[in-house]
Amino acid sequence: MLAAIVVSAISLSIAGAVTAETIKLYLLGLPALLAGLWIGFRLYGKLDDAWESWLAAQEAFRSRTARLIGAPRVDCVIPKTSAGQGLRAVLNALPGKPRVVSTRGEFDSVDVILKQYAALGRIEMRWIEAGADGLFTVESLIDALAVGADLVVVSQVMFMTGQIVHGLDRHRHAGGLLVSHVVGRNFVRAARIGDGVFGEAAGR
Repeated sequence: MLAAIVVSAISLSIAGAVTAETIKLYLLGLPALLAGLWIGFRLYGKLDDAWESWLAAQEAFRSRTARLIGAPRVDCVIPKTSAGQGLRAVLNALPGKPRVVSTRGEFDSVDVILKQYAALGRIEMRWIEAGADGLFTVESLIDALAVGADLVVVSQVMFMTGQIVHGLDRHRHAGGLLVSHVVGRNFVRAARIGDGVFGEAAGR
């Protein structure tokens, strides 16, 4: 604002439009301008200082979460606002057209994204159906991996039934495993769940 006033005063002077009345008006407004600048610096001059405490709080959150889920390092925890956001980050990072395996029992936040990526031809999708008893098993996921997969996406707590899928630590293959809706519902040891990618979001 001060710069705009200075530029305006210079342009008026060059144009020869500066009169005694103009100078009087500028002088009348100067105290208010200076007071506004002083108040602004007092109130907002240290806004950047908030970043240090915010980043420190974020690192403390990551550290505590890593201990809670048994992650080997703090940088294993990457805060996301939802399981869907984490899934998109993983899908977008995979090269080519990744082969993805998931179940028909996933949460909408995961299911809708996988269906949309598949419809756009971004991923090659394979769905695992529930058994005759309506339950999903790790065995069916392992069988699906026989033809190859780059990413397995599975909720440890199923959306429609609340089924807890046990045995995910038996998952071992060259791709990644994205497990959602775990922490807050089950006792978790991330390092034991599998190789590749481990992702989580709080359960219901």
